[in-house]
Amino acid sequence: MSLIVLVAAIPYLAIAGYDFWLHETDRQVPRAESVFHAGIAIGVAVFLCAAVMGWNTLAAVALVLLLIAAIVDELRFHGDLDVREKRLHMFGGLALAFCIGVWLWTI
Repeated sequence: MSLIVLVAAIPYLAIAGYDFWLHETDRQVPRAESVFHAGIAIGVAVFLCAAVMGWNTLAAVALVLLLIAAIVDELRFHGDLDVREKRLHMFGGLALAFCIGVWLWTI
């Protein structure tokens, strides 16, 4: 069990939570985009649970699927976003990359 991965996920989870809150209060998210967000959220949950438990194959599969969904979401729906929201997504991506790096370091 590797709780350090969970600790490393805190910055990403905080940024993603804030981004989710913005979607609820700031802009109307199309239904198709919400589907991608749900897929990303499920992928993050499975990745984090598997990574913490040391189930590295499952964590890797979940990570690949969530990254595909996140890339499609970014390219398809986020091209004309406000600069502040684009910056938030950049910081979220960096925070997720940090978490992934910690996970890779622990295996």
